[in-house]
Amino acid sequence: MRVEIKLDVKNASEVIEKNKGQFMALVADAIFSDEKLKEKVEEAIAGEMVKALDENIRKSLIEKGVEFDLQIGAYVHEMTKYNI
Repeated sequence: MRVEIKLDVKNASEVIEKNKGQFMALVADAIFSDEKLKEKVEEAIAGEMVKALDENIRKSLIEKGVEFDLQIGAYVHEMTKYNI
């Protein structure tokens, strides 16, 4: 089975402003174009989504007594891959 999620952040600057602590590493060393900043925010969010999905799906399947192999990953802009 395959599940796809498409994420298109529309307010990257606002996200960074609201979550300064989490995103300071992204902007500490360089100034990015709006598009690059959007990509960085999307990558960070994708990583969080993968982690949350993995934890919740595993917990749910274990509670139901399901024996399983599970791989959850996110590909962001073809070059970045997040796997848990």
